[in-house]
Amino acid sequence: MIQNVIFDLDGTLLNTIDDLADAGNWVCRRHGWPTHSVEEYKYYVGNGMTKLAYRFVPEQWRTPVRIKAVLEEFMPYYDAHKEDKTAPYPGVPALLKRLKGAGVRMAVLSNKAHAMVPSIIEGYFPRLFDHVQGAVDGLPTKPDPTLLRRLMEKMGARVADTLFVGDSNVDIRTAKNGGLASCGVLWGFRSREELEAEGAGHLVDNTWALARLILGAQRPILQTRRLVLREMTDEDFPALCRMLRDGEVMYAYGHAFSEQEAWDWLNRQRTRYERDGVGLWAVVEQASGEMVGQCGLTWQQCGYEKPVLEVGYLLEQAAWHKGYATEAARACRDYAFDVLQAQEVYSLIRDNNLPSQAVARRNGMEVRGRFLKAYNGTQMPHLIFSVRRPAGG
Repeated sequence: MIQNVIFDLDGTLLNTIDDLADAGNWVCRRHGWPTHSVEEYKYYVGNGMTKLAYRFVPEQWRTPVRIKAVLEEFMPYYDAHKEDKTAPYPGVPALLKRLKGAGVRMAVLSNKAHAMVPSIIEGYFPRLFDHVQGAVDGLPTKPDPTLLRRLMEKMGARVADTLFVGDSNVDIRTAKNGGLASCGVLWGFRSREELEAEGAGHLVDNTWALARLILGAQRPILQTRRLVLREMTDEDFPALCRMLRDGEVMYAYGHAFSEQEAWDWLNRQRTRYERDGVGLWAVVEQASGEMVGQCGLTWQQCGYEKPVLEVGYLLEQAAWHKGYATEAARACRDYAFDVLQAQEVYSLIRDNNLPSQAVARRNGMEVRGRFLKAYNGTQMPHLIFSVRRPAGG
């Protein structure tokens, strides 16, 4: 089981290439040199700032003294503009929050100068990483394993349960040199062919697949005194179908679902896991090991300017009147506050669904408003319940 994950930064967590290219080309223009395309810069980066400068300057400037002078121009400009266009890759913040919530220890190893890296990480991913390591003068950078081993020692990480994640051959080679399992991400700067040629142990093209690799499909997202919450899989379909095809369970929806509607529901949750890092999760009774319901977090519209983060819950009849809905909903509420750093969490409930309203109130929620939700051609009145993040929480 993977307990520790070490991430590359540029091209893996953050798309930094435009700001790096802009800074390099700013230096080139100052000297009247040819500039380079963003695609070219994707192959200039990866081995640290000195190598980057070496690659974008004309050949006659590739001496130690001249490269040092170029870096004295490049570094201040890049430092001042390193957040102009840089942004996390889609799904990365939600992935990191989920891993953190699951107890995975995470670190970053970058060939960027160490003086830059901690502030970048804290700016984009506050309080998510246990350790951060950048390039240090006098010590070799990736793919040499020196800084990797130093980082693992700080983490207390073992080779057997640590995964290295990156987007380039440099990252895969770093993992090999440190004896680690490796995963190449296909959303970064380099190609599948490069990663395969270097011998990446795994390849993923989205953050959901990476979460599955690290956590496994059945690894709990949340655990309470009596319940486990995890992602739903195809194996859960019989239990899910039994629930969704029960007219009494689905009375708030106005009808029992068909088998096809149940499949569509399951696939919708899987899309949410991949896109949002959350969704309705299987509620599993610890005593029996059986799936008895669903509970989780989804983004919903309720007439506000932006979607709201909703705690939703739905249990089979055999699990009613046991307090399971409240127990699971409270765990999801706390996950939203503690892991996702949400400021407010909602439940959108039909105005005649008194049991669900009672769960929302036990979850500390109050009615904030009303709206009409169109479903199957019917306008259904709903109450907007919410609870706000505790002060200082």
